[in-house]
Amino acid sequence: MPGHIASEARTSEALQSPKWDAKLVAEHNLRWLKCGQYKATMDIDDSQELSDVVGALLHRMVFDGAFATSICRMLDLWKAWADNGGMRRSDLEALREQQEMFALASLLVALLRDTAAAREGTLSLDLQECLRMWKIVRLG
Repeated sequence: MPGHIASEARTSEALQSPKWDAKLVAEHNLRWLKCGQYKATMDIDDSQELSDVVGALLHRMVFDGAFATSICRMLDLWKAWADNGGMRRSDLEALREQQEMFALASLLVALLRDTAAAREGTLSLDLQECLRMWKIVRLG
């Protein structure tokens, strides 16, 4: 019984803990995936960087529909957490049951977020430069 109480306390703490940035989640998950102490659906070695793993992940998603569906389900679940203001106990249990899929999805989210942020920054600067140069823009 004391183990159950400790586990319950840990679950409650996890659900109430501050949110982590996607990049931090991905860094921890990449380290966990590299240790390989689980039944892996993807081979990841110590030399691979985040972008290498995401490249292999996307390649596999293109050629393995069931795998792609699993990743997309996890991404949908993650979006639901964000829309609901955070995880519920049932969400945490689902994550625990599919920890590898969550880890892989977190890598994908982190890389896409970094790429989008970099692109938006450049796009923003380019648009500002265009507005400075051309005060009136005619469309069509």
